[in-house]
Amino acid sequence: MRLVGRFGSYDCADAPFARGGTASLYLAEGAPLVGKCYDQPIVDESRIRMSGELCALGRNTLRGGVPVGSTVATSLCWPIDLIDRPDGAITGVIMPALPDGFLRGKGTPRGLDFLLMRRAAPPPSEIRVRVVRRLAEVFAWLDELRLVHGDLSPKNVVWTSDPEPAVRVIDVDGMSPRAPSTGVATPGWMDPRLVAGQIPAHDHFSDRYALALAIYRGLFLIPGNLDRRTDGTWPKPTAIPEGTPAGLRALLLATLGNPLSTEDRASPQDWVLALDSAFYRGDGTPDRHALDWLDEAAGYDEIPPTPAAPAPAPPPIRTGPPAGSAARIARGPAAIAVKWLARVVFGLLLLAVSFVLRVVPSLRRRFDAVPWITREMRYATEGLTKVFFVGIGILFAYGLGSAIVSGIYDFFEFDLPAGPKSTANLAVGDCVFHHPGPSTDRVVVGDCDDPHWGQVFALPVIVNPPVVAAPAVSQASQEACATAFTALPGETRQGMIHFTFYPNIANWDPVLPHRASCLLARPDGIPWTDSRVGS
Repeated sequence: MRLVGRFGSYDCADAPFARGGTASLYLAEGAPLVGKCYDQPIVDESRIRMSGELCALGRNTLRGGVPVGSTVATSLCWPIDLIDRPDGAITGVIMPALPDGFLRGKGTPRGLDFLLMRRAAPPPSEIRVRVVRRLAEVFAWLDELRLVHGDLSPKNVVWTSDPEPAVRVIDVDGMSPRAPSTGVATPGWMDPRLVAGQIPAHDHFSDRYALALAIYRGLFLIPGNLDRRTDGTWPKPTAIPEGTPAGLRALLLATLGNPLSTEDRASPQDWVLALDSAFYRGDGTPDRHALDWLDEAAGYDEIPPTPAAPAPAPPPIRTGPPAGSAARIARGPAAIAVKWLARVVFGLLLLAVSFVLRVVPSLRRRFDAVPWITREMRYATEGLTKVFFVGIGILFAYGLGSAIVSGIYDFFEFDLPAGPKSTANLAVGDCVFHHPGPSTDRVVVGDCDDPHWGQVFALPVIVNPPVVAAPAVSQASQEACATAFTALPGETRQGMIHFTFYPNIANWDPVLPHRASCLLARPDGIPWTDSRVGS
C-alpha cells in the first residue's frame, strides 16, 4: 500500500499491525516510520489547520536526529507528514516508529501499566520517579503551548529505562487547543467532570487530573481506583503512605481529593517542583534516603520477582508443550532461590570492588554513589545478615514461603476458570481467557469480573471466499469484525482494539454460512475486568 503525503510518498504494509478505536497503523517499508490511517477523515477546517501546525512542530522538533526522549520536545510522537485528499480532508498521518528501547520482548509497546502495576514487575523508585517527572515536564510544556492531549492513559504513554529513563507520549496528532468540544477518553483515567456531564470533552484541567493519577499510582504502586461509587460519591486518595513529603501529599489531596473542582488542581510544573523537592538534592543528584523510603513505602521489595506476562492473542496453530509450563517453572521455589543467591553473590562482588577502591578515595565515592550499585550492595549485606542469624533453616522457610505466596498470588490474580469451550460455540458477551493448548479450537470462557483478555462483541456472517484458504478466510473475518467494531458505541470502543477467531477451514462447507468470532481486547494485551458488551 502506498501513502502519498505532503512531503513524500511511503510504501507501507498492506495489512495493519495494530488498530485502535479510530485508526489503523501500518508499518512503512525501508524506514522506521508508521502510517496512521483514520476511519473517518478530518474535514473540519479548524482541525485541518491544527493538524498542519502539529505536523510543522513535529518536523521542526525531530529535525537534526535528536535522540527520542532526550528532551521534552522529543518525548512526544509527533506527526511528520499529512495524508490528505484533493479536497483537503486529512485521511491519515506519518509518524516515527517507536525505538526498540520502548518495546518489550515481543515488540509490544512498554505502556505505562508496566510502570504502575505491581504484577507487571515495575522498576525501582529512581526510575519511576524519573519517568513520572519527565511526563510532568512534557505536560508542563504542552501547558505553555496551550495544547490539550485529552487522553493521558497507559496506552498513550510508553517508557524505557535503557540507557536512561525516558518517555514517549503517543496519539498526539489529535491534540487541540484548550476546551475542545469532542474527544476520546479511557476508562479509569477519565476526568470526574466528564463522568458527571459537566464538560463535553477533556480539557487541560483533565490532563492535570490524569497526570496526578499517574504520579499517585506510579510512585506508590497502588491501583488508585478513584472512580465514582454507585451512590454517586467519589472516593478520596487514602493510600498515600505515612511519611510522604508534605509537598507531594498536599498536591495529591488537592488534585484528587476534590475531583469536581479545578481551582486546586496542581499544574504540571507544580509536580516537577514537588518531585524535585522530595527526591533530589539541591545539586540535582538523587536523594538515596528518600528513594529508599519510597521503595519501602510502596512495598517494592515484596513484589514477586517473576511477573506474569499479559496473555497474547492466540496464534493460528500452537505446537509443543503448553505455554504456561515455563512460567510455572520460573515461579517455582528453586528458581527464586537461585535468583536470590545470584543477586547476593553479585552484591558481594561489588562490595569487594568497593573495598579494593579504598586506596583511591575519590574513585570509591563515585563508585558507591551509583544508585544500582548501592542497592545491590545493600541487598547483599541484608542477605548475609539473614543467613548469619537464621542459618540454613531460612533457606527451607524461604522456599516454602515462596511456594505458598506464589500459589495464593496465582489463585487470586491469574487463576483461569476450568473448562475449555469451542470457538464455534462462543456467544456475544462471553469473556475469554486464552487457553494454552495445542489448538486454537478450544478457549476458556469465564466470569467477566475476573481478569480476561477479550470479550465477544459480535458473531458476523462472513462472505465465503472463492478459494478456501487460511489467508482468505482470515481476511474475510477481519473485514466482518472491523465493520462490527465500527458500529459499536464510542464508549465501548474507547481504549480497545478487536481480535478475530475465524472458522476451521479443514471442515469447510461452501453451502453453509460461517461466522467469525469478534473480541474486544486492550491494545497492550494486559488483562482487564468488567463487561463492555451485553449478552
